[in-house]
Amino acid sequence: ANFFSAVNVTGNVESTGSYNIKNNVTASALQLEAGAASPPKANTIYKDNIVKAWIRFNQSTDAIHDSFNVSSITNIGTGQDTVNWDTDFANDTYVVLASSNHALTGNVTIGSEAVGSIVVSCWDNAGNLTNSVKVGIAAFGAQ
Repeated sequence: ANFFSAVNVTGNVESTGSYNIKNNVTASALQLEAGAASPPKANTIYKDNIVKAWIRFNQSTDAIHDSFNVSSITNIGTGQDTVNWDTDFANDTYVVLASSNHALTGNVTIGSEAVGSIVVSCWDNAGNLTNSVKVGIAAFGAQ
């Protein structure tokens, strides 16, 4: 079926065919497929290939600039923070990507992975822990 205007879904809808929607979709409960086909189909959203949590924060002030699925950050010491997830991951084998664009930061590392949190550390070029003003992380995995 082809739709060329908004589609509102208020109940359960099952389909064995395909839909081509040209504008907005509003759904009261959007469900994604649990597992990807092997090999995964290009340009398809599966539960496994979407970001589950992300944050951008300032280690100097522990101010969260913006986030998704993050309940809080806890300062451990200079250059180290624990990021606490709102919704825990299913296990501690999820993937975290981290970055920092502070001029003095030489490296960002991830450690102490737990289902409910992750530790982020920033290092200067001399190998010392240092606060970074812009730290960003994104996490992918099963929840």
